[in-house]
Amino acid sequence: EFSYETNNYSARFGGRGGGVVNAITRSGTNQFHGSAWEFVRNGDLNARNFFASANDGLKRNQYGFAVGGPVQKNKMFFFIDWQGTKLRSAPTQNVAVTATAAELNGDFSALCPGGFNASGICPAANGTQLVNPNNNTPFLNNQILTAMFDPVAQKVLSLVPVGSPGTGLAYYTTHKINNDSQWVTRVDRNFGNKFRISGRYFYDGLSIPAGSIPSDLLTAALDKAWRSQNITLNAEYLLRPNLISTLTATYDRVLPLETGPAGFSSWKQLGVNIPNLNVYPNNTAPDMGVGGYFSIAWLGLYRYPSAEYHFDNNWTYVRSGHTLQFGADIKYNERTTEDQDYGGQGSFSFGSQISGNNLLDFMLGKPDGFNQGLLVENTLQRNVPALYVTDAWKVGRKLTLNLGVRWNPWVPLHETTDNKMSIFSQAAYNAGAHSTRFPLAPPGILFPGDPGVPNTGTPSSYHVFAPRIGFAYDPFGNGKTAVRGGFGIYHDEPFTNGFNGPAFGLPWNPSSSISFPVSLDNPYATPGYPDPFVGHLNFATEPWPEPFFEYAMDPHLTYPTIQQWNLTIERQITPSLMIRTAYEASESYHQIMTVEANPAVYIPGESTLENVQSRRPMGQYFTNLALENTTGTSSYNALL
Repeated sequence: EFSYETNNYSARFGGRGGGVVNAITRSGTNQFHGSAWEFVRNGDLNARNFFASANDGLKRNQYGFAVGGPVQKNKMFFFIDWQGTKLRSAPTQNVAVTATAAELNGDFSALCPGGFNASGICPAANGTQLVNPNNNTPFLNNQILTAMFDPVAQKVLSLVPVGSPGTGLAYYTTHKINNDSQWVTRVDRNFGNKFRISGRYFYDGLSIPAGSIPSDLLTAALDKAWRSQNITLNAEYLLRPNLISTLTATYDRVLPLETGPAGFSSWKQLGVNIPNLNVYPNNTAPDMGVGGYFSIAWLGLYRYPSAEYHFDNNWTYVRSGHTLQFGADIKYNERTTEDQDYGGQGSFSFGSQISGNNLLDFMLGKPDGFNQGLLVENTLQRNVPALYVTDAWKVGRKLTLNLGVRWNPWVPLHETTDNKMSIFSQAAYNAGAHSTRFPLAPPGILFPGDPGVPNTGTPSSYHVFAPRIGFAYDPFGNGKTAVRGGFGIYHDEPFTNGFNGPAFGLPWNPSSSISFPVSLDNPYATPGYPDPFVGHLNFATEPWPEPFFEYAMDPHLTYPTIQQWNLTIERQITPSLMIRTAYEASESYHQIMTVEANPAVYIPGESTLENVQSRRPMGQYFTNLALENTTGTSSYNALL
């Protein structure tokens, strides 16, 4: 049994501005009951879609059992449930644009469908004229000597299907496999008529193998696994017929894991002069994107275990027309450890048409961007208390009010391994103020341990209250008309993926971001961009490799707030006919978002892709400066 509340829910629940899901698991009884099942979906049993040439080939088996009964009659009961789900799909045909056989031989004349003039130049009206990016001279008739092709690019293209003549379309197949196993176990124990305890264990394990084909780079995908566990202990005590207390203790643990595909060569193995920083050197593939053509996305490791303890004590008191609920809850040791290898072996982009065509840029080894970074490791932790009180007040036969307020402080996450948090203060930058913890860092970048900077980077706020009000009114008292409405204020809480950004920047994670590197073969030969991974700098005493990418928090970051309200009118016309209209709305402010704090300034007639860095206001220190702040807003209105 479960419920899903999306608007104006009780003050007993908080911490999120979206919906609230409550689930109740089944318990055993004085009789033994059991069931077993299997639900099958199979392409051989399905009708073919009218527009498809064959059936979908889907094979989905969902099966399991449930059993419950007494351990000791009237006192102790058990319930066990298991479900397995296996899904297999027929190979899916995918399409990408790759190099044609002609282009692999240096013939790009198809880019000039209107034809070339007598000098071998393609007029702008006839198509695209390609140029040599080394000297900006045109390639006559769009013919390129294959000796100019980059050897690394040729190795990559040998692992990519050849595109069809004229279109460049290349087809490749992938398939989908899901294996899921779920367990639920529950035990209940009655101690007389007033005291009851129960315990529940839930397990969910999901495996999604990639099925990559090493001979085809386009099929490179991640192997994924997901494991979640929940243990809940519940004690319920009836003190008086109108007073009951419930104490709940919960432990949750979730482990998502994604690893790169095996069997592919890294950039270093293909001949690129860069270090392979991947934590799993055998689980790698070239990470690159060719604008308008194909791309290969790669992730070395995404390991994101999170866990928390949750304690809740709720009291329910009924008197006259009031049903009061009040209590406290605490999230204790809410903790997430992250290991993320997003760019250990480097990523190239080809999207600026330096030669006039992105594919040719790739084949000539002329990228417009290169990024590389170390494994990101951090552990975020916090404790969050909360108090609440609600009252369902039956004012009279026609009117019922639902009142409540919740105290739920804003407590940012604390990075526990090395205080891996940083803030950027524009005022400190303007004043030329430097960190005392890392005095050689650029001005404006401050860290926990600096004066005025807490361990969490941004301050907590303990004056956060969230009121709720709702009503149900029968204006005529005949049960045929109902008017319902409500208003509530809710506050979102920080989530770990939103607070791990500083760990991606200096001084915690040296990285490289190069615009227009000199070549695919050796991006660190670009003047002013030496390999930052040679040796291990002590950023407290050694100069920082400026300019660099930085991720920081806004020191004025605050708690997101959501206001929700609704109004519903229902009228029964006949015993089997009712009309209903409803209005629902929400306004949100202080939403968490990330902005570019060091954007290049546009200079009419002088702005080019090559001079982006020189046009940044803080270009001496930073390339991109990602600043996480709370300036986002949203508005929603609906008439139903």
